Amino acid sequence: MDIWSAAIIIYLLLSGKMPEFDRQNNFQVKFDAPIWNKRSEDSKSLIKNMLNRDPKQRPSAKQACQYLWLAERQWMAKAIDENLCLLLQQFH
Repeated sequence: MDIWSAAIIIYLLLSGKMPEFDRQNNFQVKFDAPIWNKRSEDSKSLIKNMLNRDPKQRPSAKQACQYLWLAERQWMAKAIDENLCLLLQQFH
């Protein structure tokens, strides 16, 4: 699995939806949905960098693991949003 694909999976797990990209802002990933207000800035930064359009600018797997959100396992400390489970069940 490559870094881009891993970011897609992380985004999906954190939001219950596939990422959308802002065509007017150099195709930056959007974090507009209300669920992103409950997610850490470090998790969003990780996803944003992993989804960089330029593969050379994306972090390596080792670098990605150094983000606090992953390194300190901050994602494990948060309860899964109950709506996330419903969104994942509806995902096709």
